[in-house]
Amino acid sequence: MKSCIIAIDYFTKWVEAKALTTSNQTDVESFIWKQIICRFGVPRHIVTDHGKQFQGNQITTFFERLGIHHHTASVSYPQANGQVEDMNLSILYGIRTKLEGAKGSWAEDLPRILWGIRTTSHSATRDTLFSLFYGTEVVLHIEIGLSIWRMPAYDPTVNDQGPYIVKEKYGPNTYVLSEPDGKPVERTWNTIHLREYCV
Repeated sequence: MKSCIIAIDYFTKWVEAKALTTSNQTDVESFIWKQIICRFGVPRHIVTDHGKQFQGNQITTFFERLGIHHHTASVSYPQANGQVEDMNLSILYGIRTKLEGAKGSWAEDLPRILWGIRTTSHSATRDTLFSLFYGTEVVLHIEIGLSIWRMPAYDPTVNDQGPYIVKEKYGPNTYVLSEPDGKPVERTWNTIHLREYCV
């Protein structure tokens, strides 16, 4: 493998990456189609550097056909696409640490490196990329088989009050209530908080 293509969602910081033997327009189109569009939908905007693989007729036609607005970062100014540059450093660090003595096999370990990045809490958000992107925490392989105490997500005690008598109707969904002895109940009440009670 010669190179790696990396995509990052600017909002959640979710990262996708793939090792490539060549880096041409066909490879870029395949990556965007398989790794991004088929999994997450068509993005409205894509920001790239000025590499030839992002500038030719084939990739331009691909973007136009799907309605993707293609933007390029400033030449010789990597900070313009800073999130990707930061992620490049994280992935490069992961490759170096994992593969100290195993030169050339970094492509096979890339999914594990991405998994580590996606499931590590980040200091700014205190969340993992996985939880920000999918809205739930990931079940890690070390947690499978562990007994975990689950707290009840609801209060099992009945919280109904009443019965009350409807005294007045103020519009389609708003009511004034009173106790059975005629004492008025504070405030008006919406129908979403009321339930029919027959005596």
